[in-house]
Amino acid sequence: MVLWKQRFFVACALFSWVSLIYSAFVTTIISVIGLALILYFLRLAWPTDWQKRAGLEFNRKSLLLGLGATSIFLGIFRFYYAQVAVRSEVTIELIAVAPHALPGMIFTLVQTCAEEIILGSLLLRFVQDRCQSLSETWATVIVAVVFGLMHVVFYQSGLILPKEILHPMSLAGLTLAGVLRNLLIVRFGHIAYAWALHFSWNLYMFHSPMLRSGVALSEAAKFNLLFGAWEF
Repeated sequence: MVLWKQRFFVACALFSWVSLIYSAFVTTIISVIGLALILYFLRLAWPTDWQKRAGLEFNRKSLLLGLGATSIFLGIFRFYYAQVAVRSEVTIELIAVAPHALPGMIFTLVQTCAEEIILGSLLLRFVQDRCQSLSETWATVIVAVVFGLMHVVFYQSGLILPKEILHPMSLAGLTLAGVLRNLLIVRFGHIAYAWALHFSWNLYMFHSPMLRSGVALSEAAKFNLLFGAWEF
């Protein structure tokens, strides 16, 4: 394929991902369409190996193991949130599966899948292709730092949410989470387990209200709380 066409299709996929993020404030249906467009443009960019590049080349066994990993991660995070609530004197209303929460859960499932494809598998392969002298370990670290810094920029830009500051401990925690996510992708060659980790975290993070003295914490404040900066 002509290089400019490939780059155009990848740019379209990135635009679809950004649109998907903004769609959280519109409707879950648009987020599903956004993910479909990402996959469509990646297929146009790499007709023969788009699934491999997207990290979607996994079999039924890996999918079932991913579901099992999701259950384990949800249990771990539930325990961690309970400990944070006790130590920080913040009230955390852990998410309950209910019909009214279903659209948010679907969006989280779609959003984390898209992020694992774009910021996980695709970006990892891009770094490895462009910097072939780098080891897999360094590639995972570089992509993890980008992952952490993107959160900092997102919350400090004020483009969607009111401008806020992430504590350095939050940046460190997000970067370490990115390293773990990337290692899972590199080790297994697909996003199934990284997706399970990301979905489990985001499900609690964005759907469990946190209250301090009766006032709901913002997203950035939640990150600061969960990564140890309780008084920030």
